[in-house]
Amino acid sequence: MGGRLMIELIYYSRIATTLELPEIYKILKQSLGRNASRQITGALLFNTRYFLQVLEGLEADVDELYKRIQADQRHSQVQLISRLPLIQRRWSQWSMALITPGISNQELMRTYCGSEEFTPTELDAENARTLMLKLTKLTVPIT
Repeated sequence: MGGRLMIELIYYSRIATTLELPEIYKILKQSLGRNASRQITGALLFNTRYFLQVLEGLEADVDELYKRIQADQRHSQVQLISRLPLIQRRWSQWSMALITPGISNQELMRTYCGSEEFTPTELDAENARTLMLKLTKLTVPIT
C-alpha cells in the first residue's frame, strides 16, 4: 500500500454513545484543515447512531486516515464498504462535506436506507456512493 495511486474509500461506523453534537462539529473543523493539507476530499453523513464517510485521495494518506478512524474510540463497529482505485475525484471541491439527515433528504433516505431514518448497515458500495453524491448536491459547503 502506498505510492501515488488515488483511491476512494467508503466506510460506516457506529457513533460512540458518549459523543455529542458539539464534539462532532469540533472533529469536523479539525478534519477540514488536516484533510485539505493532505488533499483528502469526501463527504461525511451522520445521525445520532451512525457515520457514513467517503474519503478520496492518495492511497497512503487515505489508508493512514482510515487506520486512525478504526482506532478512534469515538467510532465502533467500523465497516469497510468499498476501497477502489480512483481515476477522477467526485468530491474535489470538498475537504469534507457534512451531511445530516433532515426534511430535505427524507426521500433519499427512504430510497437508499429503506426508511426515513439513516441506517447505512445494508448499503453496498454503489448505493452508498450514489446516496452520498445526491446528498452532497443538497448541501452547502462549510468553511
